[in-house]
Amino acid sequence: MVMFMQDFQNQKRIKREGCPSKACTRWSLRWRFMPPGDAHRYVKKTKSYKGVEAMAHVFLSYVREDQELIAKLALDLRKAGVEVWLDRDRISPGQRWQLAIQGAIEDGVFFIACFSSNYESRNRSYMNEELILAAKELRLRPVERAWFIPVILSDCSVPQLEIGPGETFRDIQWVDLRKEWDKGIRSILNTIQSSVVQPLLTPDEMRVLGSLTGHPEFTLRSISGISKDTAIDQERVKSILDTLVETGLAGETAGKKGIRWSITQKGAAVLESLSPNEIHITT
Repeated sequence: MVMFMQDFQNQKRIKREGCPSKACTRWSLRWRFMPPGDAHRYVKKTKSYKGVEAMAHVFLSYVREDQELIAKLALDLRKAGVEVWLDRDRISPGQRWQLAIQGAIEDGVFFIACFSSNYESRNRSYMNEELILAAKELRLRPVERAWFIPVILSDCSVPQLEIGPGETFRDIQWVDLRKEWDKGIRSILNTIQSSVVQPLLTPDEMRVLGSLTGHPEFTLRSISGISKDTAIDQERVKSILDTLVETGLAGETAGKKGIRWSITQKGAAVLESLSPNEIHITT
């Protein structure tokens, strides 16, 4: 971690001020589940000691026969702002793939194991090696915090791989995607979201949230004012504000001039974890 901080300080990406532990916390918050389109700005040149990108991600373990369903799963997670680690996307030519996968499992904030009839029918699969690594990692993590998420893609059973005395993977609640895909995806996202400090926000949502405190005169903001500050059209601003209100990050007040919006204490806490580049308002 010391080497990590020194590297970023040398690149002038972290100011040399304040407590280093607070800086680490701030950066971890900014990286968690950042929308894929923005994530590369913060980790493009950052590597962990294993040569794996040092950004928070969800690791997907699967067999090749399920690639089509895995692509759909990854897409749905990414649409919600979750950073997904897939071997076919993240391992570069010439990279030691076994070491890359091991590092990605250890660094992942979640491990999603995708079981299927295709998995059960295979006599040999590197997915089994990934599951063994996951079992070892699971033993090192707090039992009260979810990390390993079994997912059922088609008719099969979760393997009874031991993860501790008298406990196997089958003792962990799984998500069934066979009949109710959307419900299963929501269940996965709820588990992920309950484990992070800040909600999953898109770049536009970050900008609108920032605009609620970005004006030097007004604490209650109008849609037209927010639209002007963020360069986002008013219809889109209204939709984003509805989302921010639903998640408790913003509040709305009715007055003589119509409805106005303000940031909540929860929203201010989230805003504090974001950088000026992420907020990017024009005022």
